[in-house]
Amino acid sequence: QNSSCTRARSHITKDLLRRLTHNKPNLQVWDKPSRSLSRRSCARGHGRLERRPTRRRHRLLRARRGVDVAKDRIMSLPPDTKRVTKRWHVVPTDDETPARAKAAAELEARLRKEVADFDSWAWYAADGAVLRRFLTARDGDVPKAAALLKQALAWRRKRKPHVVDYAEVEKESRTGKLRVAPALDRWGRPVVVFDNSVQNTKDPAAQLRCLAFVLEHALRRVDGTAASKYVIFMHLNDFSLLNNPPWSVTKETMEMLMCCFAECCGHIVLHNAPSVFSMVFSMCKPFIDPKTGTKIVFVKDGDDAACRDIIGDDWRALAGA
Repeated sequence: QNSSCTRARSHITKDLLRRLTHNKPNLQVWDKPSRSLSRRSCARGHGRLERRPTRRRHRLLRARRGVDVAKDRIMSLPPDTKRVTKRWHVVPTDDETPARAKAAAELEARLRKEVADFDSWAWYAADGAVLRRFLTARDGDVPKAAALLKQALAWRRKRKPHVVDYAEVEKESRTGKLRVAPALDRWGRPVVVFDNSVQNTKDPAAQLRCLAFVLEHALRRVDGTAASKYVIFMHLNDFSLLNNPPWSVTKETMEMLMCCFAECCGHIVLHNAPSVFSMVFSMCKPFIDPKTGTKIVFVKDGDDAACRDIIGDDWRALAGA
């Protein structure tokens, strides 16, 4: 009976203190739970105002602060399949580690010394995500990654993809030869559609600037998602040597996909490629990076299972096939 009375008085005191300290979080009046309180009452928070953080509580706090958000997003994606490996085709290939952060800092310091106008390009060349992509493209080799990034900067000075001429883009994309699908695929990746059969202009420079804008737009679509790469879907039904773009355009397109937008492409789907396309592809193959070469997939109109695996059940609607 004495124990019951003590527990009741403790509860009354606790209620009074809670009322006195309402909306006063900085006022600490109870450091330890009363010995007379039961463990169940302490577990409910009756006996103390601040509990010692446990490991589980630390994990919850870190998740609330966004530390584990990227990991949770990756875990929410579908499991790997025969044709899609998330770490290779969807999300960043390499995790952010202290060694990778050190290499990125070394790469940035090297670029600051070697690039004269680095300050004007710091918004791009000093971005941590950009530095990590170029390091991944060159297997963590800082000198090779610096050379690749300087090549990308030279291309950006020439084409200026960040300066958009909307009238030119509207003219080039009017027929839908270059477009980004309105929805994402099953992995959360944008689908960039190439359809050279509806080519409507003859200005190679304008065509390449439009392509650069479309690729930049595709990267913006993955902001805030688990995916960091896009899918390129090429319509080759009506491909012929007559409507094939000039070699200079083809070569710069490959440079854009492999160098200027390093580690941004998840898959390149070549749909219904005719036999004559093998001649063009054999000319391009020596210039294709081995990593990019593993992401090229040839599919026919009847390869529905492969397209569903790579893009999703609605692949025809997304790609316009």
